[in-house]
Amino acid sequence: MVFLKILYVIPNLSKGGAERLVLDICNELQKRVQVKIKLVVFEDKNDYKFLSQNVDIEVCKITFELSVFKKNIIELDQFESIINKFQPDIIHSHLFAAEIVSRENIRENVKYFSHCHDHMLQYKKLNFSTFFSKNKITNYYERYRLYKKYQLAHNHFIAISEDTRFFLQQTLPSYFSNNIHRLPNAVNLQSFHNPNYKAPEIEIKLINIGSLVDKKNQQFLLKVVKFLKDSGHKIHLNLIGDGVNKIALMQQIEALELNNEVAMLGKIDDVQKELWASDIYVHTATYEPFGLVLVEAMAAGLPIVCLDGGGNVEIIDSGKNGFLIQQNDVKEFADRVLEIFINKELHKNMSNHSKKLSENYSIDNYVNQLLNLYYNKAI
Repeated sequence: MVFLKILYVIPNLSKGGAERLVLDICNELQKRVQVKIKLVVFEDKNDYKFLSQNVDIEVCKITFELSVFKKNIIELDQFESIINKFQPDIIHSHLFAAEIVSRENIRENVKYFSHCHDHMLQYKKLNFSTFFSKNKITNYYERYRLYKKYQLAHNHFIAISEDTRFFLQQTLPSYFSNNIHRLPNAVNLQSFHNPNYKAPEIEIKLINIGSLVDKKNQQFLLKVVKFLKDSGHKIHLNLIGDGVNKIALMQQIEALELNNEVAMLGKIDDVQKELWASDIYVHTATYEPFGLVLVEAMAAGLPIVCLDGGGNVEIIDSGKNGFLIQQNDVKEFADRVLEIFINKELHKNMSNHSKKLSENYSIDNYVNQLLNLYYNKAI
């Protein structure tokens, strides 16, 4: 007998941390008795087919166009039909498009959870500059409209890090304060765990995984590789991911004469194999609300060298499982990479510590906490 029915909503299943997490949650919940789940997406786009084979996914075509000066265009018949048929106890949304769609028609017998994966622009408070920016005016309108829906829904918010929780506390109206719950993201540790330790050899093997966008700051990472190469070190970097900066990064690789040192691998499914073949995970994001990929790298036994992106400070125990660097300093970043690579004992200790710390982010424990949150706060 099913005691709890949960509807997850996310715009699509393109490559990303939020999309990966929701599928890991769904797969773990499939193992639980007395729980039934459904995942609704708005686009037939799935970069995680290898993870979603056993998940009940329904593609729902919707139109949701808000306008400050014109008539809103909202067509949600398919979405509403899914809800009416599934009759969920919980609606748990991921990313902003899922927020505004799933909160349009509030149901009294449903409890609502918003998964806040970053500092959503639409949540930010009104200021004087808002009146001179069309985008900011639109964001304010969406915010004002959505907050009224949140009130009707007695909405709960899940913050993925202390950094995100603080942002929500400062941004959301005070009457939501008791409805903000910190629950750091998690991964399927077994998928990434590497039982065999591999010590660094002659070549420094670095890896970075993420969207090729400005905030991920791969341009800085290429400068680090150039610095290490010019310092006489044999080095190789694998860049995994895709995005709008792909061509610019290829041009930078050419200009820095790093064609033999850097490989752009695009989107791949089995990132585990690339992690296991690497010595150090390098992460240069200037803003990181959590850093799910850091946990994956830790589970694979890799020391981490990364910039302070905000939320990732909770993951890195600097000096123990890697180094957290405060400034975009190429030399300091390169020196920390070298320190780990050259000192074999340090590398091994950091590898072991990474694996140990990753155990704090297991998907099974995470889902236990999530279910407790559903039952304690919503049922």
